[in-house]
Amino acid sequence: GFDNMVHEASHNNLFPTPRWNTALWFFYALPVLQDVSEYRNTHQMHHQHLGHPRNDPDMQQLAQYQILGPTFQERVLHFICNLVSGKVFLWNACSRLFSSISTVLPWISTLAATLILHVPLDHLCLLYIVPLFVVLPAMRYCCECSEHLGCNLGERMASSRNNLGILRTWWHPLNDGYHQVHHLFPRIPFYNLKKAHRLFIENSEDFKFKSHV
Repeated sequence: GFDNMVHEASHNNLFPTPRWNTALWFFYALPVLQDVSEYRNTHQMHHQHLGHPRNDPDMQQLAQYQILGPTFQERVLHFICNLVSGKVFLWNACSRLFSSISTVLPWISTLAATLILHVPLDHLCLLYIVPLFVVLPAMRYCCECSEHLGCNLGERMASSRNNLGILRTWWHPLNDGYHQVHHLFPRIPFYNLKKAHRLFIENSEDFKFKSHV
């Protein structure tokens, strides 16, 4: 959920007052070791250059994971190997821990303060450290692979995949599963994405038939 809040804040969609989206980063970005401004810069490149092998940071990352192979079998094999080998978790940890001094230092200070307040270390590890560095990376990896892989990235209406299954609340909080609408209109806030999706389905044949679910 915190990662999704960072995503919404990067579009200035989390709060009605734009400056709050960055100013209040401590409450939702720091817990997941993210910097809103830095995330905004790279994420805007993803939107502007969707699918470009050099200019889209998300495509660059998928290429590093070697899951942009020509065949479905190759993609599945590399998808599984990245999880089993631990590559997903190692790269995620490095990207978060070495992203920004202005983020890492307050995070370490907060952890130290938590331990000083006598929060048991085993509880902290089980309920926070493990979810942050193991559960969240696995979930984000699966979600990011599902959003654009196999889509026609050269076709605006068909370049993104919606994830609207029964687990969408857990895997795609804040209506992040309505990814097609989001890429078409990034300034639609998360609480209106479901409504916007329904309106497009009802009023746009192009959207309806090119919608990946």
